[in-house]
Amino acid sequence: MLDQESTGNQARNAGLARVLTLLTLFQIIATASVLALTALAPVVASDLGIGAHWIGYQISLIYAFGLIASALAGGFEGRFGAARMMRLAVLLVARGVVLVAMGRVETIVLASLLLGLGYGFNNPVSSELLHKVAPPRRRALIFSIKQSGVPMGAVVANLGLPALAFAFGLSWELAVLWLAIAAVALSWPLMRTFRPQAGWTRAAITGNVFSDIIADQRYMLRSPAQRALAALGGLYSAAQLTVTAFVVVTLVAQGWDTLSAGAVAAAMQATGVVARIAWGWVADRLGSFQVLAFIGATIAVLSVLIVGLSSVPTWLQATIFVAIGFVVSGWNGVMLAATAQTAPAGHVGRNTGAVLVYTFLGAMVGPSMFAAIYSVTGSYPGSFLIVMLCGLVGMIVALGARRSLLPAPKTA
Repeated sequence: MLDQESTGNQARNAGLARVLTLLTLFQIIATASVLALTALAPVVASDLGIGAHWIGYQISLIYAFGLIASALAGGFEGRFGAARMMRLAVLLVARGVVLVAMGRVETIVLASLLLGLGYGFNNPVSSELLHKVAPPRRRALIFSIKQSGVPMGAVVANLGLPALAFAFGLSWELAVLWLAIAAVALSWPLMRTFRPQAGWTRAAITGNVFSDIIADQRYMLRSPAQRALAALGGLYSAAQLTVTAFVVVTLVAQGWDTLSAGAVAAAMQATGVVARIAWGWVADRLGSFQVLAFIGATIAVLSVLIVGLSSVPTWLQATIFVAIGFVVSGWNGVMLAATAQTAPAGHVGRNTGAVLVYTFLGAMVGPSMFAAIYSVTGSYPGSFLIVMLCGLVGMIVALGARRSLLPAPKTA
């Protein structure tokens, strides 16, 4: 009996390891694909004859379609199954990055649409798949390991792609092509691992998509815990994308050269890899909302330090940004694990998609609000007050909801 139980545990662990590895690798490639042109912006803009600021609109376009995909993901996952939706996400990202590598404005626009859809489908569907194989006592850690692929992908984009472009004589298309090759290569084991169940018919396409979106939102908003997680996703993604987008320009405004400021940005992303795993480990022991409250408080404190950046030495400026990178990048896996834990049985993917609508919304709104504040104040460090506000409100929301993280009732 013990031997049979041991064999069963080993088989489950092997299945978990394979699923987690593949989903993490896909998260790395998907994130690197989304951020590819931001890392190569000066070269791409010069080659295409456009202003470098247009790259920002491309990112906004990706996140806009990511928001749409996240809203659709729950209904689609319910109709077609998580495995089919995972396959679709992989194909969308792979084809999107191939289109980017073609190096034309029109193909980049189309690629942004595909990348946004694939990126938006990814988290709700992968949460459903991970939830099925992850043991409850390690769920926050496992989700956080998968989400560590986000800062890893950012490091690949910010360091790997420029290095490849330089190696190829500033041919950014060839650098992106290597990323496309990696995406296509990974699609094969992903497609083999996530095999759809039989029984689906094309009749599943029929139905009112907008009714599904509204139903998912209403279903999610009935839960106090889910409402809190949606708010936290919006607040913390706004803080994260704002810090990520403006760290280099803020340091340059303090007298740093671009290369050194870029190195600090890369260090922030590297610490984010460790942070997501560390916060997940802590959340499994102390509770997700407690950790999310602590993250919000720390973001608020460090943002206040950034406001006074000009009065401290350069080594301390770098330390402050690396420290805020550790907390502002560490919330995502904990939030997704809490979303899965508080979702009713059988609704993990649908609830995750509904919650992530607000995460994508925060990612779109946060940097824009920062830019609006800067247009009034003329100070990059002073504009980080918006990040402080996001952290402070997030702490209050998490503390208020910490008692809501209870097993959800089964639905009929």
